Order: sequence, then C-alpha cells, then structure tokens
Amino acid sequence: MRELALDERPKQAFANVAEGTNLVLHRPCEISINKTHWNSRAWTPQERLLPRRRVIFTDQPIFFHCRSTTISEDIFPDKRGNGWSLELVDAPLQMLPQLKTRALSFYMKSVFLYTKRTLSEPFDRLAAFSGMCSLMQETMAAPFTFGLPISHFDFAMLWQPTGTSVMLTKPRSENDPKYKNMKFPTWSWSGWQGDSAECSLNMVEGCLPNVWRWLTNHT
Repeated sequence: MRELALDERPKQAFANVAEGTNLVLHRPCEISINKTHWNSRAWTPQERLLPRRRVIFTDQPIFFHCRSTTISEDIFPDKRGNGWSLELVDAPLQMLPQLKTRALSFYMKSVFLYTKRTLSEPFDRLAAFSGMCSLMQETMAAPFTFGLPISHFDFAMLWQPTGTSVMLTKPRSENDPKYKNMKFPTWSWSGWQGDSAECSLNMVEGCLPNVWRWLTNHT
C-alpha cells in the first residue's frame, strides 16, 4: 500500500488542557484499517495473520503488529514494550490463540471473514486461502479439500451464504492456461461468489458442545 506523503495525511487532532498536558484524538486500529482498500481484498487476510511481524500504513497512523500486541505511531507503549490493549479490539489477531484450543471455531471465523472480501479473479478463491489452510492443517492434523477440513468434513459442509450468492462457472481470465478445466464443487463455499459464508448456529445446534462426539457418528 502506498504511504501518504506528510502533507497528504490528515492532521492529528489534539487539545492543550493544561500546561504540558495535551489530549490527542485517537481512532482504534481496526477503524483505520477497515477503511483501507487493502483490507477489502481476499489476498490480505493471510498477510495479516501469518507473518510474525507486519507494518500497516493507513491514511492516518502507521501500525506495527506482532502476534501479541499492536502499536500505533501516535501511542507510546510503556517501558516494558506492552502495546495499547485497546488496539486489539476487533482485530483478527485475537483469533490466533483459538487455533490451538478451538481449531474449528478458528476455521469458521476465518471462512466468514475471508468470504466477505473481493477478488479480481474469483477463481483464485482457494489460492488466496491456501496459507490459512496450511496453518489450520498443521493443527488439525488433516488435509483440506476445496477449503474444507477432512477431519471435520460433515461439520464444515454445514455452511450457508449470508445473502445472495452465485456459483462460479468460468473464470474471468478464461484464456489463462492455469484456469483451464478448473471447477469447484457445489458443496464447498469456495465454489460460490457473493455474500460471506458462515456456519449458522441454528444448523449446528447440538454438536458444538462436543464436536468430537458428534463427529464419531458422522465424518
């Protein structure tokens, strides 16, 4: 993402409330990031979650992320280096600890967040999600097929679109050899384009308290 020149960036709002004391107006990290075009693209969720460290430029602050904290250029951390905790509100980074303890919940949230995003070539749907699959595959100790984990296949098939969705039939770049003969099954969210996909709690009611017990009679 292009960094704005200093004269292009909005001025920081602050007020002097006492001698030597200023109050600064600061927007939480996710509000600034969610407004960027970068955050609307399907290739970027794994760019946020997979690297151990990243720097994100917005039209206001610049943010530094690691897997335990978030720091913005206009907020100074304490001497121990702990970031401002409010910066993690609504951040996808909050999902990472769930991967080891609630892998299925992590998967459901990842699919929901990912399918809300846009692709210039919809047939890149699985390619842009492959990094996330590799991350979850290691924890679940099972491969993925068309974006669904084999270890929880029956459960993963219970997705549904949150709104209008149409099946992918042919790529926009249909003359590109890499898309030749590429097809998606109807039972996978990866074969549909439109509103986001989610596992409705109404559909999975009764199996969430003990997923493994539910799966013994299914997958």
